[in-house]
Amino acid sequence: IPEAFEFGQSRISTILISRLTEFNSLLNVQLSERIHDKIQLSGYNEGDLREILGYRAELAFKNNVVSTEVFEQVISISTGTQNARHGIEIFYQAGKIADQEGLSHITPEMVRKAKAYVYPELRSSVLEELKQQELYVSIAIARHLKKDNIAHTSIDEVYEFYKIVCEENEETPQAKVTFRRHVDVLAKTGIIYKVVEPIGGGKRGRRSIITLQDIPAEVLEEKCTKILGKNEK
Repeated sequence: IPEAFEFGQSRISTILISRLTEFNSLLNVQLSERIHDKIQLSGYNEGDLREILGYRAELAFKNNVVSTEVFEQVISISTGTQNARHGIEIFYQAGKIADQEGLSHITPEMVRKAKAYVYPELRSSVLEELKQQELYVSIAIARHLKKDNIAHTSIDEVYEFYKIVCEENEETPQAKVTFRRHVDVLAKTGIIYKVVEPIGGGKRGRRSIITLQDIPAEVLEEKCTKILGKNEK
């Protein structure tokens, strides 16, 4: 460098990488003025994640350990964060859970447990602010997903579990129209995920699909039941 420039006039080019998008606010004015080119790198899209996570899952697991349903569940979670490492860590933790439980395959509930461990997003205060009927709906969703060990369910299926929860608490179930409103509240707060898709099978119309991504069904049921117990005292 000294040979290319006069003494005291040497220049050094530096490449800096930051995950924090607000890094500019951390720089003093003098240093900030010396940064000339900024490149914003986008996250991974769904296609990228399918390729990356499919390859990593094939390397890490034996055949039939990861079902199509479980793979799609991890893809859905990772697409939301656009983070391949997120999906890899979920597979890793879910695999450990399967080993601990002595199972030869990963279940949707294991993915939810791994997700809560790897990327906990749901604050306890969110659940504590729910109304009584919203807690009933949350318990119904959790029970259905846990009981049948499935990744997602529908409004009609959950409504049947909701009626049982109301009966257990000596409450009259509300109409399905009102029940749907409670589901919408849970979706807006991020407790559940709800998407609307065509019914399929040659039938017209659309239906709502409900799933959990940020908290295991077992944990959601336990927390909501505990909150109900506190409210009754």
